[in-house]
Amino acid sequence: MKRSFLLLLLSFSAIVMSAQQSATKDSIAGLVPRGNEVFRWGYSELTSDQDKALYDTILGSLIRFDDNNFSPYYYHRCDLTGVPNTMDIQQVIAWLSRLSNDIPELYILSSTIPRYDTESYLYYARIGYVNSPSSYLSELLRLQEVADTLMSDISPEMTDYERLLLIHDRFIEWGDYGDLTGADAGNIRGALLNRRAVCEGFARAGLYLCQRAGIPCVFVSGQMLTSTVNETWENHAWNFVQLDGQWYLMDLTSDGGFPNIVGHDAFVRGAAYFNQYYRFSAPDGTNPNLTAYHGLPVLASDDYTPGQHDDLQELEQDISIKKVLIDGHLYLRTSEGIFSLSGHRIY
Repeated sequence: MKRSFLLLLLSFSAIVMSAQQSATKDSIAGLVPRGNEVFRWGYSELTSDQDKALYDTILGSLIRFDDNNFSPYYYHRCDLTGVPNTMDIQQVIAWLSRLSNDIPELYILSSTIPRYDTESYLYYARIGYVNSPSSYLSELLRLQEVADTLMSDISPEMTDYERLLLIHDRFIEWGDYGDLTGADAGNIRGALLNRRAVCEGFARAGLYLCQRAGIPCVFVSGQMLTSTVNETWENHAWNFVQLDGQWYLMDLTSDGGFPNIVGHDAFVRGAAYFNQYYRFSAPDGTNPNLTAYHGLPVLASDDYTPGQHDDLQELEQDISIKKVLIDGHLYLRTSEGIFSLSGHRIY
């Protein structure tokens, strides 16, 4: 009798625990937008419904990971059940890299290099063992609180430029450059929660905040010219941001790498400035962005000038005109059709 009762109790506890874990994962899924819910460059490159569905399937698997770390492993195994086993490993790396660059909330990934289980015929990703579904949920909520604090003065009347300028300045005031060898130096946990990060963490924080503000933004990596005396190039990360249908450079590290200084030298700059001080190639000559993306946005030739598109902004304020997101791209919907932000008719 006692044994039967104990087994019943254990079974009931397992059911309750499973329900709690499921609820936690559902909450996490509600906090991390799917591919078409915010602008993501990698998602916008996808042309087939099949690829877009696979993007969301992989994302769902990663954020709904199980707390299954067992010694001597230093990660949680996350089976990528939606990925066909006919894919070669380089294709899976490309998918994980695309999502990692697109989605700053995926800082939980230990690596974009998957493993393959020859018994189950499944690829699986590795989630850092320090993470658990409950701790991840707690951090996502804290990240949203920080973002809401930094963007608390954004109002519907502000232009995209004004909102971007506020995000740029507030983040620089918030975060410090440092913790060079820290585990979170290159992600939003370091940049927004610990308030210390390196360029990669700054750029991913810029991506996260822009996504929450509805401003198209891309995480980009490469090299920056740090000394013109001896032509010194160093690995670096930054953002491309879109204003009024054109793309510009935003480098939070260059503008905010020094304590108590908020600069704007690398804020909404065009190709003329970018080509002097930045390049996409790594030391071996490869472009690291092409592991994740098919290509990158083309920058406007000149720097952004506030007010240069006032006629378009006045048009947007008309109650009959709304901004809409279609396949990851922002458009203007009017009573006469759908137009690009530069005024070209799409539909």
